[in-house]
Amino acid sequence: MTTVHSRAFSFSATEHPGLHQRRPERDPIAQSALDLLPILNKRYGSTLEVLCRHFAHVEQVRDPRIIDIDSQGCTLEYHRVGPSSPPGTAAASAKPSSPLTKSPVVPNGPQQVRIVFRNPLQDEDDIPASFTDLFDEARTGIVSQTMSQVPAHKQVPFVPPAQIPSAIILILLTALVHMIVSSQPISPLAEIRNYLTQRIVNAIGLFALAAHIFEMMAAGMTCVVVLILAPGYMTRTVAAKYIAGTFFLGFPVISELLRNVKEVLDDESSPNKDN
Repeated sequence: MTTVHSRAFSFSATEHPGLHQRRPERDPIAQSALDLLPILNKRYGSTLEVLCRHFAHVEQVRDPRIIDIDSQGCTLEYHRVGPSSPPGTAAASAKPSSPLTKSPVVPNGPQQVRIVFRNPLQDEDDIPASFTDLFDEARTGIVSQTMSQVPAHKQVPFVPPAQIPSAIILILLTALVHMIVSSQPISPLAEIRNYLTQRIVNAIGLFALAAHIFEMMAAGMTCVVVLILAPGYMTRTVAAKYIAGTFFLGFPVISELLRNVKEVLDDESSPNKDN
């Protein structure tokens, strides 16, 4: 069994026996372990999978559960799926798991990893905060490692939209804003506003603003889905560029986003892709 410290390194129990600190004679968490374990396993089912993947350096796991807990830490039991990938090995540099790829189940017995809490628990009320901290640390570590593993050419790139449609949209938006805010628009915008009336021009402006906000939200949801379901295939910087660009330029940007996401995912799911 491996013992790991939160926000520290991975240690072997045989090399560092001091990590297995003796429980205090009156450990309130250990004394309530039998009652707490069913509740914690039910409440933190998905969180335990993330913890095992990060702290045990395993790509995928199944059936994770807490088998012991005390004020100093908790012991997780899991079944490994696919190869183990400790840092610095060839397996660790392999491409990350994604919803498009699945590793075969490795026929082996349950394995265990003990996680030492960064701050010892004082009572049961400290458990939610400790697991939240562990989950945030594990999720950040998994995403950071995944980002470093995905080749740049397999990530969703930021491609500027086509120039002509973008230029047309910028000209139309500039003209619309000028007609709305200027007391004396330049010709022929003055004639257009006089013909349509200020109220209609304002309504068109509100509609354009609402449309761009809707498109920006759609681009944001697309980027969030990619960042969550396939971490590493898009950087946050690229996502921010697409979201901001969609707000100002509208459909030319979001169309480029959807096209590039589709190309990357199609390439990833292709049976003839490079290994």
